[in-house]
Amino acid sequence: MIPAGYRLIEVEETESTNSACLQAAKDGDPGHLWIRAERQMAGRGSRGRSWVSGPGNLFASLLLVDPAPVASLANLTFVAALGVHEAIAALAAAHGEASDIALKWPNDVLVSARKVSGILLESHELIVAGDARRSVIVGIGVNCMSHPRDVPYRATDLAVEGMPVPARDMMERVATGVDNWLKRWDRGTNFGEIRRHWLAHAANLSKRIDVRLPNREVSGIFEGIDDKGMLCLRLDDGDLATISSAEVFFGTPPTHDK
Repeated sequence: MIPAGYRLIEVEETESTNSACLQAAKDGDPGHLWIRAERQMAGRGSRGRSWVSGPGNLFASLLLVDPAPVASLANLTFVAALGVHEAIAALAAAHGEASDIALKWPNDVLVSARKVSGILLESHELIVAGDARRSVIVGIGVNCMSHPRDVPYRATDLAVEGMPVPARDMMERVATGVDNWLKRWDRGTNFGEIRRHWLAHAANLSKRIDVRLPNREVSGIFEGIDDKGMLCLRLDDGDLATISSAEVFFGTPPTHDK
């Protein structure tokens, strides 16, 4: 069961669950709506990439209406990531697995240093019945039973990591985790707590990372995130760069796959 106060619509097939949530928002849905699909025909990932929607995996999106002031909405990436992290950590405990579950800035969850989940946040200002409203869609994909091979950052799935779980069961775990962290976030008033917990699980904190920007690549020491969620990178010349959008890599990826 998903937490009280939410609704869940499950469909066999959709273009993408984010698109389905957007249509629900345009139709006047009040929010706190989860949509989960068995199959996604055109799933979207970050930076305009497609999301490989492998069989048996979780494809779900949450529609929230006016969840916080606009300036705080980007925080939802970290809120959702903590919710997914909590769900996977609980699953690992249930299976007796001592898995390394970590968060990679800004929106990935890693198991054994490989991507197992991604989050796509979309915000839309809509006019519904003559009233302006901000509809925010939190798209979450979790590799439960399969994972892609030909991707920029090596991936894994929960079954390979010793935590097989049906997508429907994972849906309930994720919905519970996200609800928990949404409450703690408190409509954007408590990002300080979100930031502290996110950093407690951050991958490669205080280590050298590679950051791919739209027009160049830089390397430096990952010093954390600031109070707006921007990545803080200590460059080789000693300057501290704050980065709002980029791709992060941790050196040379492993040469084997599972």
